[in-house]
Amino acid sequence: MKNFKTYLGLSALVVIHVIANNITRKNLLTLEPIVISMVSLFLATLVIWSLHFILGRRIDLDFKKVLTLSVGGIFGIAGFHIYLSMALEATSLDIALLFIGGIPLMTLVAALLIGKKTRFRNIFWVHFALLGVMLINIQAMRSMIFMPRTIGIMLLGNVCLVFYTLFNEKMSLKYELREIVSIQVTTGSITLILFYIYKMETVAYELKELIVAFRDLKTVGSIFFLVLFSICISHYFYNHALKKVGAVMTALFINLIPVINLLYKLFIDDNQLRFTGILGSLMILLSIYVIEDI
Repeated sequence: MKNFKTYLGLSALVVIHVIANNITRKNLLTLEPIVISMVSLFLATLVIWSLHFILGRRIDLDFKKVLTLSVGGIFGIAGFHIYLSMALEATSLDIALLFIGGIPLMTLVAALLIGKKTRFRNIFWVHFALLGVMLINIQAMRSMIFMPRTIGIMLLGNVCLVFYTLFNEKMSLKYELREIVSIQVTTGSITLILFYIYKMETVAYELKELIVAFRDLKTVGSIFFLVLFSICISHYFYNHALKKVGAVMTALFINLIPVINLLYKLFIDDNQLRFTGILGSLMILLSIYVIEDI
């Protein structure tokens, strides 16, 4: 199968994010979403540059490269985390993931607008996968309270990730993946820290709450899982896939998240598997299998 290793890497990325989402639910409820993102990105920055130092790998930090790649870090990484954190203050993670399921379709639309061409059947299959996501999350949709502000914030978060995906599709052909990940995670981290400082009311109180939270080993372990897997490894896999199979095919794997999450709940939480879940999962898997490279 063509690009089998790339698709396997994307599947592993999806599994990582499903585990990360469930870890966040169980072990990080005492922390604000923006704090989780900020701390994770900051620690990921330290890990990435420490690895460069230990392995003796240098990055040529010329002004043009840093300035160009920083755009993806500021708007793609930091922007997405900021809007997602704002949305999670008013809604649940399940609802947020439901909105994120629309990213592949938004990526396709954006790609067509900037001049990419594809067959109509591919457009159909991307819509088909989104319908599968909605079927899996039908209970969440029924209980969802439509709040215009929250919906608007989530859509802005989606736009940030769509921009990041299309932007890095081009950057991955021009720069090394380690350069892209290192510079963008760093600039995303700095942007998020500045946003958090601007947002918090009392510095001393916020820092005290953060220190108290990090006394819990579950919290520390969960954060480091997010750092090593959800950020460092995942960003590398994602950008590698952008280089190999393109933006739309890479984004389409986001729709596998509810499928894997359904299996996770089935085995861990002993939830009952519903017909809509089975049908939606089959629709998503079929779409990913038959769609052509875009």
